[in-house]
Amino acid sequence: MRTPKELPHLTLVAGLWVGAFWNRDALPEALPVHWNLDLLPDATGTRAQALLVLPVVGTLLWALMRFVPGLLGARAEIEAAQPAYDRMRLVVLGFVAALFGLLRLHYGEVVPSLSPGFPMLLGLLFVGMGLIMPGLPRNRFAGVRLPWTLRDPEVWARTHRVAGAGFVTSGALLGAAALSSPRLALPLGLGALLVTLVVSTIYAARIARR
Repeated sequence: MRTPKELPHLTLVAGLWVGAFWNRDALPEALPVHWNLDLLPDATGTRAQALLVLPVVGTLLWALMRFVPGLLGARAEIEAAQPAYDRMRLVVLGFVAALFGLLRLHYGEVVPSLSPGFPMLLGLLFVGMGLIMPGLPRNRFAGVRLPWTLRDPEVWARTHRVAGAGFVTSGALLGAAALSSPRLALPLGLGALLVTLVVSTIYAARIARR
């Protein structure tokens, strides 16, 4: 898989590692590492654990999304979908980097809580993915991969228009709820996303039978 514009992705990954070590000694030795649905910390860990999880996750995500499709023999598919796939990878890595930035601000007591920041970032992730979906060509590694969508290009295109609209709507609901009712933001946004996935699956199955 050729990716001539890999620099933004690598910059985000490098930024994660810079953030993990920058001014780390100024932070407490014990930091939150897990939060409940109300975004209140319910477990703590060492400073190293708290600061290294997201850089490791971001690096693994970059490597998996960058190399695995080609290793599994899907090079031609991914090359056809390259521009949209690259944007999708950038949105995912951007979310991880933004979340880590929010955590660093929280650890430094600049931001007292992950609410409403985290639900808003998750909403932006949904919106970004939703905007990319309608332009994603048929492939086996990204998008709504169902037997009906993989078999028929028209079913793929129509299903991704519906799914894209659902993702954007879910993200908008999540962001709005984060500002108005933070405790309801995650259940509402994730519920809307689940409805989107179910509706997209049913829609793909129905149009495939016509």
